[in-house]
Amino acid sequence: MTTGSRVVALVKRQPRPLWLDILFEVAILVGVYLIYSISRGSIDATASSALQHARDLIDLEKAMGIYAETDIQSLFIDSSFMTHFANVLYTICYYPSVFLFAFWAYWRHRSKYKFMRTVFVISAAIAFVVFATYPMAPP
Repeated sequence: MTTGSRVVALVKRQPRPLWLDILFEVAILVGVYLIYSISRGSIDATASSALQHARDLIDLEKAMGIYAETDIQSLFIDSSFMTHFANVLYTICYYPSVFLFAFWAYWRHRSKYKFMRTVFVISAAIAFVVFATYPMAPP
């Protein structure tokens, strides 16, 4: 070693205990949900503007020849059971399915989990920004 050389000690970071790691990951998902829930009320969107934006998208899809919403909905629209089932499925199952997927990915694919979680968080942020700038009613 020459004079003036620095010796840099590499400090190996100890992994968090499993319980703390799980708590951290749950906190991230709960945090994303809370931020979404709190801030969605701050979006200045009227039903009429959201419906108009939906009509604009339908017109664009028709112009591109990719509009299929009527065909898809016609399979279910005449069945009050299927309509109710789809609404309940979305309302009750969406958030639990996100948490279940996160749990499964954490346990089965831990080496890829942080990447998947980061992609989910970034996707949620992008979706929120898009909705905040161009609110749209569902089909």
